[in-house]
Amino acid sequence: MKIKAVNNSTSDRNRYCGPAVISAVTGMVTGEAARLIRNVSGQKVVRGSYTRDVIRALALCNVGYRNSKFFGFNTKQRPTLAQWLKSSKDIRTSGRVFLIVAGHHFQLVEGRRYVCGRTKDIVSVRSKYVKRRCRVEEVYELCSEGRIKIPDAARKPKKEYNQLRPYINKMKKKYGFIVE
Repeated sequence: MKIKAVNNSTSDRNRYCGPAVISAVTGMVTGEAARLIRNVSGQKVVRGSYTRDVIRALALCNVGYRNSKFFGFNTKQRPTLAQWLKSSKDIRTSGRVFLIVAGHHFQLVEGRRYVCGRTKDIVSVRSKYVKRRCRVEEVYELCSEGRIKIPDAARKPKKEYNQLRPYINKMKKKYGFIVE
């Protein structure tokens, strides 16, 4: 599995970190990812996401997970992101993607590459944009179960075609009607 830059299209966009992480894993637009989270969680608007909602939305895209340990840390200690990156450098290889929940924010790490909703682009884990002093709450290793797909629940619904519209336009033109 590879991480991608956040796909934040101009027409269908969401700026929060849950949809950004789903977009970086699957390649879908953040608006589609927000629609998928709304489908899974029942939220009206996505202005924040629970971890379970992001994982369930990724499961619809054929992306599974393994709950990872803190790699030498006790779960009560809650290491900082810098400590976790230092202790897990031997297992962070290219192709292994980790979903990290730290500082009330979702982040993706693959090897020495990092992406989140703040950076939007893939940066180094040593970048100044990485908030390295926030405490790690959870770590999941993401794995693809087959090919990654974009479910129909994420697609933007098409507008329904009004079959009377050509007739209305014809009457407006012919008789000068005004239709409200």
